[in-house]
Amino acid sequence: VAARHALGLEPAPVNFAHVTKVVFTDPQAATVGIPLEELAADGVKVVSASYPFDDHGKSILMEATYGYVKVWARQSDIIVLGAECVGKDAGELIHSLAVGISLGATAPELLKTHWYHPTLSEIWSYPLEAIVESV
Repeated sequence: VAARHALGLEPAPVNFAHVTKVVFTDPQAATVGIPLEELAADGVKVVSASYPFDDHGKSILMEATYGYVKVWARQSDIIVLGAECVGKDAGELIHSLAVGISLGATAPELLKTHWYHPTLSEIWSYPLEAIVESV
């Protein structure tokens, strides 16, 4: 947006519902989408699920057992509205959900992805499955 302004071009609006944030600490923390608190304040009913690194095979093999991933979706249509990750490579892992959120994907649509085993990123499939099973 700043570059387009500097060049005198019409900037495209920023969609803040798709913003990805990463904190490069140890462990890393990353979020994407609309925060749960904001959705609650707006009266949006959501379903959410999380999954810990210490129960995930690849995380255990990597000795990266601290942390979790969490996903939330609008209850009425299961469109994924947000996600967070705390742990090993959170800044890398969040991109899988950032793409889905930017495209307006539902939890079942994201589960059509080939989440290969054993990979760290397959950890997202567990909360997505839990969301689908909960509705």
